[in-house]
Amino acid sequence: MQGNERQIFKLQLFSSAIIVAVMALALGGLLITQARSEYDASLLALEEQETQAMKEELIRQVETAKNFLRTMQASTEEVLRRQITDQVDQAYALSSALYDREQGRLGEGEVKRLVIEALRPIRFFNGKGYYFVDDMDGNCLLLPINPNLEGTSLLNNRDDAGTYIMRSLISAANNPSGEGFSRYRWYAPGSGKKMLEKIAYVRKFEPYNWLIGTGQYISDVDQVLQAEARNRLRGLRFGPHAKGYFVIYGPGEKVLVSPSRQESEDHLIDELPSDGRAVAHTIFDQGQKGDGFVRYDWAIDGGTSNKSTKLVYVSKVPDWDWVISAGLYLDDLAATIASRRAALDESIRNKVLVTVLAALTGIVISLAIGWKFSHISHRMVESFHSNIAHKNQELEAKTRTLEQSNADLEQFAYVASHDLQTPLRNIVRFAQLLERRYKGRIDSDADAFIGFIVDGGKHMTQLISDLLEFSRVSRQSAPLTPISATEAITQALKNLELEIAKSEAEVNVDDLPLVMADQTYLVSLFQNLVGNGIKYGAADRKPVISVSAMRVSSGRWRFAVTDNGIGIEPQYQEKVFEIFQRLDPTSRREGTGIGLTLCRRIVHRFGGAIWLESIPGEGTTLFFTLQDGSAAA
Repeated sequence: MQGNERQIFKLQLFSSAIIVAVMALALGGLLITQARSEYDASLLALEEQETQAMKEELIRQVETAKNFLRTMQASTEEVLRRQITDQVDQAYALSSALYDREQGRLGEGEVKRLVIEALRPIRFFNGKGYYFVDDMDGNCLLLPINPNLEGTSLLNNRDDAGTYIMRSLISAANNPSGEGFSRYRWYAPGSGKKMLEKIAYVRKFEPYNWLIGTGQYISDVDQVLQAEARNRLRGLRFGPHAKGYFVIYGPGEKVLVSPSRQESEDHLIDELPSDGRAVAHTIFDQGQKGDGFVRYDWAIDGGTSNKSTKLVYVSKVPDWDWVISAGLYLDDLAATIASRRAALDESIRNKVLVTVLAALTGIVISLAIGWKFSHISHRMVESFHSNIAHKNQELEAKTRTLEQSNADLEQFAYVASHDLQTPLRNIVRFAQLLERRYKGRIDSDADAFIGFIVDGGKHMTQLISDLLEFSRVSRQSAPLTPISATEAITQALKNLELEIAKSEAEVNVDDLPLVMADQTYLVSLFQNLVGNGIKYGAADRKPVISVSAMRVSSGRWRFAVTDNGIGIEPQYQEKVFEIFQRLDPTSRREGTGIGLTLCRRIVHRFGGAIWLESIPGEGTTLFFTLQDGSAAA
């Protein structure tokens, strides 16, 4: 017997050592395989991460440039006003100096002629700027670009938009300060019969009751600012090794900024060499479609050899009708990824080495301690069997309890749906009989009491029905499948036809998508939300409810149900989702306070979220999210 035990002991020790060795080797292999899998996943994630980082950098650079351009655009009128104010101030100073010097020495007519002729030849703004002088009755005294009009009245002269030009100038000069600005349209030099937007500044010359002024075309200032912006953006660089730069195209497919091929600037795209023409059309066409990314091959020095793939972000600058783009070379991304890959390789090698050493250490330790515990293994097995048997017995007691609890819950549902509703219907029915037979024959209190019984019975019946519906959402709803939200809202509106007609409500529904839902409860969700918009409408206007949806991610839609009703005070906007919460228990509006609670349970059942935004007195918008069903359709 003792020999047998000794043999069993040796066999058990040997078997344990083999099992531990096999398990250690298997675990080591599993860990190595897992490490390799993690390596591959890490490389993929790294590429996606670095690509996304490059895209975000390009977007940031373009948006920064656009903000700079918006600042330049916003300063157009400010610069123009400052320039024409300076010019008129100089003309006014010259006129005042001539008047002060010559009055008393020459006749008034001679002094006037002297002032006019002194201003006539002065030009500025690259030859486009000149001074004009008029009297406060609307007569033209100086108009260098059209002297034939001098001595005539321009009081009724209007531009192509109907603005009375002379009258607006007189009005500006009649300000209490004796100066002001006027905006109108006028013929620009070299533009033929085309009028352009112009801003003028005038000052009243008191000695002769004149107005002296000048103006400038907004487009001229825009051209100056655009040239300044082009020069600024042409020299900017960004990204690894400062290889990134901006390329800009203007109206008519004109090249405005091209740092790699500056000889292409101020040429049309179709005038470029074939490779540059193809790339320029790719960028320009994307700009017309909207913001987005394009890829193409391009040499860093702008040549025709040693080209690399370039990732470019394109956006539109609306006011100047520019297309601006910024790009970085994917070679730099590949270098970054290669560096990170080398670090990952080293990490994987270390993990493999550690795993092998751990496996060997485990085998040695298992052999060393195996003999110590092998002789008690049979007692441990017996103890385990005993514990397992005990646990199984405990589990069978708990299982019976759970089954009884489920049976009790089913019994409660049965009682709620049948045993409770039937006597409630009888109470309501007989109370209504009492009301019809004895109304007005006992006293007013009796009539009121009977009414209370009828109303209470109806409310309790509805409350039980709503509770049953609330409990069914999680237990009885069908598996989620692709459902047309348009068909669901159509059925919900059909169910609400009487309420819509009675309230004269207007319900507007946008195109709605496919979502993952249960048809029955999606209809219930829409019916509750639209019904609330009707029920809680404002007394002074007809209900208007809008239902719309917008994609918030690749796999999720956000729905919005908006009404123009009484709204909800901020302190109650979370409370309304709690069961039996009616914000106005004394209201004549029907309801049990479970509608929005049911909506929340339905949305949660569908894997979404629900919330609201409301302005008291103006209306409420209920938002909820659902999973996209188009991929599973």
